[in-house]
Amino acid sequence: MSTKPLTQNRSHQLAALYTEHHATLQRHIAHRVNAPRALIEDACQTAWTRLAARHDIAIATDHARGWLHTVALREAWALAGDRQLTDPLGHPPSSPNEPTSTFPGPRRRSASPNTSSTPPVGSRPR
Repeated sequence: MSTKPLTQNRSHQLAALYTEHHATLQRHIAHRVNAPRALIEDACQTAWTRLAARHDIAIATDHARGWLHTVALREAWALAGDRQLTDPLGHPPSSPNEPTSTFPGPRRRSASPNTSSTPPVGSRPR
């Protein structure tokens, strides 16, 4: 990847795209990745920096917006995976040997055969 300087026209296009789209990009990534706001901002900033360095992507197209979303999302996932996140209540992550939750889970139906007089749902009387 070359590091050619931005032309004035491309620089203006990038600035216009940033002004129009940076808040939407951050909201989209925050919706997809449960991570601190600073991490989301870092991921989005990385995507913008990479777009500025890419001269093969036309900025005034939907392709640039899609590319930004993809790169920012992947970067956010990478950053979130690189650090140990705590749960929303601030508890540290559990060790692999501990149960992940104290919630007992859904109740299970008994394995005994159906003894009621009503036919099962979806069956037709003959």
